[in-house]
Amino acid sequence: MELKKSNLEIIDPNPIIFEALNYINENRMFKDKIAKVLDIGAGDGTDSIFLAKNGFNVTAIDSSSYYIYKINQLSKIHNIKIKSIKSDAITSLFKNYDIIVCNNILHLLKSKEAIELIKKMKIYTSVEGMNIVSLYINNDSPLNNLESFYTNWKIIHLNKSFHKVKKNKILLEFIALKI
Repeated sequence: MELKKSNLEIIDPNPIIFEALNYINENRMFKDKIAKVLDIGAGDGTDSIFLAKNGFNVTAIDSSSYYIYKINQLSKIHNIKIKSIKSDAITSLFKNYDIIVCNNILHLLKSKEAIELIKKMKIYTSVEGMNIVSLYINNDSPLNNLESFYTNWKIIHLNKSFHKVKKNKILLEFIALKI
């Protein structure tokens, strides 16, 4: 199955990616190097593609063979390089990254697995690196206070808003800088 370019030219990343990119540019982060990014649960690859097009060295992981295929095809269409790996976030072997993106994944995991993944993300984020996270939560979710997992990090962005379509769900968007 070949993906057609005409339907895939527009890349629309998660809005929190724009927020993070603005912060990176305003604070002249990574000006002396190409930052390494890990996109956990990359899905259709829009965040990965956007970041690669903006000069980042991106590794995308997803447990779906279809999404890995799609990321590879989009990489060719957009003439960029993304390392794509079929793996789940829990058992995947990490190395150090400057930025770790985890959008719309944590709420799909059991609470204990989500907390373990957060711990793993924090360990493998370089000093002065960044975690970018978005997820849907209930008021009673252990991840409702995601910022409490990031003591000794600088919270750059924290937004909680009720989702218009997903009733009784809160969209939590979060960016933290490892200091």
